[in-house]
This record gives sequence, C-alpha cells and structure tokens, in this order.
Amino acid sequence: MPFLSANRVRETATTTGTGTFTLAGAVTGFQTFSAGIGANNTCFYTISHRTAAEWEVGFGTVGSPATTLARTSVIASSNSNAAVNFSAGTKDVFVTVPSDQMTQSNLIPGGRLSLSSTLAVPTSDLSAQGTLYYLPYLDSKIEIYTGNRWITYDIGTGISLSLTGLTTATNYDVYAIVSGGSAALSTTAWTNATTRATALTTVDGVLVQSGTTTRRYLGTIRTSAASQCSDTTAQRFVWNYYNKVTMPVYKVDNTVTSYTYNSTTYRQVNGLASNKIEVVSGVIGSMFDCLVLAYSTHGTAQQGGIMAIGYESSTGRASPFYGYSQAAFSISAAANAIATASARTVGYPDIGFRTFYWVERIFSTGTVTFYAGEDRTGLMGTWQC
Repeated sequence: MPFLSANRVRETATTTGTGTFTLAGAVTGFQTFSAGIGANNTCFYTISHRTAAEWEVGFGTVGSPATTLARTSVIASSNSNAAVNFSAGTKDVFVTVPSDQMTQSNLIPGGRLSLSSTLAVPTSDLSAQGTLYYLPYLDSKIEIYTGNRWITYDIGTGISLSLTGLTTATNYDVYAIVSGGSAALSTTAWTNATTRATALTTVDGVLVQSGTTTRRYLGTIRTSAASQCSDTTAQRFVWNYYNKVTMPVYKVDNTVTSYTYNSTTYRQVNGLASNKIEVVSGVIGSMFDCLVLAYSTHGTAQQGGIMAIGYESSTGRASPFYGYSQAAFSISAAANAIATASARTVGYPDIGFRTFYWVERIFSTGTVTFYAGEDRTGLMGTWQC
C-alpha cells in the first residue's frame, strides 16, 4: 500500500458514523480517489461536513474497488482530534496535506522523558514516582510511523503513562505510539538487567520496535520499586535517546565523620552497600564522567588509603566498556599527616542497568583512618541521559 498524493482529488459522501466512508463521486472540476490515488493506496485526507461543524484530517487507505476510504489514523478533528461521529448530510472528502507535515524535516522529536509533570529537565531529585511523562523540550512535535508513512503529532503540554503494574528492578523500553488518534506512551520489559527481550530496528534511520514498527523508541527506564521509578543523583533511571542533557551524579557518606579500615581488599566505602551510583541506558553512547575524592590519615609515613570507582565491581577498580579509571592514593607524607587525593573514571557504559561502585582499600599495611562527609570525600560527576 504505497503512499500517494495527487492534485484536485475531491468527492462527496453521505456516510455517517466513525467508520469507513463510501465515496459518491467527484465534485465538478475534480477527480475521484480512484483516478488520483488508486485502489489499496494510502493518502492524507480531509472530510468536511457541508452544514454541520464536523471535520476531520487524517491518514487514510483507499479500498478495492476504489470507492471507499478507510480512516486509518486521525491527525486532527473537531472531536478533540479523535474520530468524528459524522451526522447525516453531505460531506466533502478530499486529498490534503496536513499542516504538521509542512514543517516535518528530520524526524527528530522535540520532547524528553521525565518524572516531572512540568519540567523536561528536572532540577531536583525525583524518588519513587508513579507516572512517566513525555514533555516538550525543543518543541511539542513527534513523528510516528503508521506502517506506511510518518505522521506528525502534537503532544501539547505533554503526555503521560502510569507505571502501575511495572515490576520492581526491571528495565523497560519506552515507545511513542498512536492511541485514539493521538500520541501516547507504551513500555516493553527487558529480559533481565542487561538484555532486551525485544530488539530495536530502524525505519528510515529511526529506531522502532522490531516487528511492530509503529512503536517509536524514545528511551529506557528502570523501576526502583514496583510501579515506581526514580531519577536522582545516585539513581539515574530515566534515559532519553533524544535530546539528552548532562545531569549531575553524586554520592557522599554522611553516616559518620570518620572510620577505619585495615585490609588491602577493595570493599564499598565504609562497608555500606548504598555507596554507589546506578544508571540505565538503552543505546551505547552516553558518557559517564566522575571524580572520586579520598581523605585519610595513617600512623606510618608513606602509608594510607586508596579510593576508586569499580564499574560493575564492588571488589575492585574497573573501567567502563570504553573508557578508563584511575584510583586516588591518599598517602601520608609523614606519620598521622592528613592526605588527600582525587582520581577520575570516564567512559561509555554498556547498555542496560549498570553500577559504579565507590570502593576503598589500604595501600599496603596498618590501619587507615578515612574521613567522611560531603566536605571531605565522595563521588561527583555527570551522566548524559
């Protein structure tokens, strides 16, 4: 069913209701859908009631024989952009170009996924949220593939999706779909933390769900609890494929002011499982860039502590999929001298749910006193999402 357009295609119809229209012949001076578009082909259409305030613009399919027009997808209408229940009377049915299509250029949508109902780029931590939003950022337009043609939809001030029913600690791909003639959101769960259950493919270079190309990929989220998602400095669980921004990641330990450790085996800082930064992504290409700060003392000169970031490892220093990682050696110049150091981890994590562990060990012997608190030590960096 190829998409076609033609000049001066206009017929009348007396069909009522919300279903397929039966075409009654060309208006004088115009041609029929059969002549201009042809059977089994698709086109943009307008239906306008001659005496009632009823109209509809959409994407339609000409039947076989070419005397019917199925209203495949409604773009705009007098019924709040849903299919119009046309009343009795004569209507004009003609080929048109919707206004949204006049500005379509590069198929890049203008919105962002967010847990905020008003901010496309949140400015504070959002924990345990039960609704996902897709909000205007560059603009409010998005193109969705209908199976034959890209149609532009306007999300207005934004669209939303309840997370009710989503399983805890699970990745979900988020798609833009058409529902009731308007753009809407839908999700598909991953098999596990690092593996998609349903692959992505492309249409005209745009990522869509494989096997269901009318579902346009927007990004990936991860649930922090059943029916909930979080987007915080320590849990970046909303990842946008389009219109990424650089968001802060940050983790400090304020549980104590100081503590000791005496092993050369890496562990999470202060033995706390919460000392880590977690992220999710759906396509490789987002940069994780983070500093680790170490602050310690040792009773012996040239001894001290080491802090680092362990990518997917809480017992060692490791680099992301494509990147590097340095450790921070806070070695005392003299006995009991305070030593500070900083190091950095930069790279592209693999797709899916990934963890950057904040880890520590002693340099070689003895007992190290590590100082805690946000004014002395911690992780701080950025993530593109």
